[in-house]
Amino acid sequence: MFGLDNQTVGFIEIVAGGLGLIFALGGFRRSQTHGWRGRGDQVNAWALTIFSCLLVLNGMVFWLDG
Repeated sequence: MFGLDNQTVGFIEIVAGGLGLIFALGGFRRSQTHGWRGRGDQVNAWALTIFSCLLVLNGMVFWLDG
């Protein structure tokens, strides 16, 4: 794509997944304080958590395969 090797792509995916997890955990923390605004907030938080974990896992595979 941009001439990046697997380790660089893996590192970018790990960082992006980590940021996603931070945002998802922040959403769960907010819900403990203020409650869920609606069912969509809860679904989005769980979807972001799962997607971020998969992104980190995929990044680790790319990075270790490098």
